[in-house]
Parts: sequence; structure tokens; C-alpha cells
Amino acid sequence: MGECRAYAVRQCCPMPLRALAEIIFPTSCVACALPGRLLCEVCDRALDRIGPVGCERCGHPWPLAVARCPQCPAQLRSVRHAVEYHGPARELIRALKFAQIRAVADLLGDLIVSAIPRPAGVLVPVAACDARLRERGFNQAELIARAVSEQWGNEVVG
Repeated sequence: MGECRAYAVRQCCPMPLRALAEIIFPTSCVACALPGRLLCEVCDRALDRIGPVGCERCGHPWPLAVARCPQCPAQLRSVRHAVEYHGPARELIRALKFAQIRAVADLLGDLIVSAIPRPAGVLVPVAACDARLRERGFNQAELIARAVSEQWGNEVVG
């Protein structure tokens, strides 16, 4: 829980207090705990990024580009993801959802923006259930959508 307080202090306090917070609660990688950055260089390189090849509709990483794959539900228009959900990517999501390290949302937003072409239209985050929203105090999908929106300029609705 110390890391959560440290990130909160760093985000809302003036620079001298941020420096003090760094001394008391040093930043460490959320995936491997190596001191330094929120996601260390080794864990960043270990992210299994999704390449441009795959299903145009659902984003499944097939070896060849296809317009629609057998896994796509008929009503699905378009879904994309930047990384596979395992290893450091899983730890990033867990740090945001369960350790409530909100700075991870900005990092995930950067991953999305660097991997996925900017879509037309609005961004719609998946709604959190009421119990989780009360428990966490925030909707992690909305935080990520807002981080992406800051770079892309798309409106966030929902």
C-alpha cells in the first residue's frame, strides 16, 4: 500500500514534495519490483506487443491479415488490443486495478497510442460494476480511455 500513497503524492504535490516522496517511497517496476521506473526497460521489452497482422475486425493475431476470422461474433464491428495479457502486461493491469496505482493508466494509454491507429469517433470504456466502482473508487477502463483521449483527441463517453 506504500507504493499507492507514493504515486498519489507524486501526482498531486509540488516538485519538492515529489522529491521527498521518491526518497521515502522509491519508484519500482510494477512487474518485477526493480527500482527505477513504473515499468523497467526489461519488462517493457518483455511485453508481447500485437503486430499489425491479424483479423481486421477482432484484432486476433493471425499469421496473415484477414477481414474476418472464425472467432468474430457477427455483431462485432472492431476491437483492438496493444499487448497480449500475460507477463508484465498482466502485472500492469493488476497494479492499476488492485494496487490502485493510477499512474499505470497513463502508461497503458501510451502503449495503446503507440500500437493502434487512431480511430474515428468516440472512445467508450467498459463500465465497471457498482461494487467494484465503490471498492476501487474509479473505473480503470475510463482512466485508460482518458489517457488515450489526451493524445488522440477523441471524446470519452460512457
